[in-house]
Amino acid sequence: MLIGIMSDTHDDLSSTTFALEAMIQRGCIAIIHAGDICSPFVAKAMAGFGMACYAVFGNNDGDRLHLSDIIDIQPAPRHLTIDNREIIVFHEPFINEFIDPTKVSLLIY
Repeated sequence: MLIGIMSDTHDDLSSTTFALEAMIQRGCIAIIHAGDICSPFVAKAMAGFGMACYAVFGNNDGDRLHLSDIIDIQPAPRHLTIDNREIIVFHEPFINEFIDPTKVSLLIY
């Protein structure tokens, strides 16, 4: 299973769309975004590609209500289990306060 990973797209719709198209071409079935989508129009683009989308809020994600109406986005740290692998996604650099990195398959920051 292939999963696309991105972060800090900061309203850059052109680059985000380019990356999403590349993920689709390579057979990704899901996207994990590690924060700072920023505006709902980028989240709509992500949702429009038909892949499962998991995200965490970043420090620049101001419109959290609308973002959460569009994609599956939650506060960090976010714990996911995909294909029997434990994944933790976060945006801020507080890993030691929340996470034992020896107990997960993948940390996304």
